[in-house]
Amino acid sequence: MAIDKLNKDLNIISSLPTCPSSPNYSADTLKAEFDKAGNIIKEYINNSLIPQILSELADTVIGEGGYKYIPCRTLLCSYTKNGSYTFNTSEHPSFTGIYDIVLIGAGGSGYSGDGVCYGGGGGGVTVLNGVRMDGVYSLNVGKAGKASVNPSSENDGGTTMIMAENALYDVTAVAFGGEGGDIYTPNARSGGVGGANAISPDGVKQYGSGGDCYGYGSGAAGAALNDDVRVANGNGGGGWGIHPGTDGAVFIYGYTRLEE
Repeated sequence: MAIDKLNKDLNIISSLPTCPSSPNYSADTLKAEFDKAGNIIKEYINNSLIPQILSELADTVIGEGGYKYIPCRTLLCSYTKNGSYTFNTSEHPSFTGIYDIVLIGAGGSGYSGDGVCYGGGGGGVTVLNGVRMDGVYSLNVGKAGKASVNPSSENDGGTTMIMAENALYDVTAVAFGGEGGDIYTPNARSGGVGGANAISPDGVKQYGSGGDCYGYGSGAAGAALNDDVRVANGNGGGGWGIHPGTDGAVFIYGYTRLEE
């Protein structure tokens, strides 16, 4: 932001003579000189500084009649448990009808078997900014991968999605869940990479970790024994060993009008 500096000379009082006298320096003249610096600053603030700042903010949003305002983003709703939900814009309005949406897929479970333990992948993340919404939208929050000694599709984290149900504007997006770790996929895909807990050829223990969900969830850290492993934390985190992942999530942000 380029703002003009106030460069006018404000050393007005110090420039007056030591012993001013009439007629050049009457009482009224002296009072005007004492007020001059304050008026220069007032004129700069009102007629230069403020208009330039408002001009820089003009690319935010202009309301009815050209009235400017600063949009303030706020979290309207969060859905952090597996299940189906509906989001109605009439119940959760956003000024100008613009929303931001974050979708997080569920984390895959870990795997423990065949003498090794593997971490599951963290859930993927999909971010939608500046989406126009009006009406009812259906949401599905992915289910965490189910921990099991027998690898199956239930080890994978479920997909999180949003789609228009009865709405003026179509919004459809998904965030895929993380893959469950197993003996065939030691490096589970998606938001993070699972790691094996094994013994290296030189006898050193190598502890794996569950996948990380970028910016949101976190997988469980590896440990020497399953009982020592911390469970996955944060939505979309991948599990480890016999531990499950975590459910996905949906976060919907809206805007409120902060007037000038």
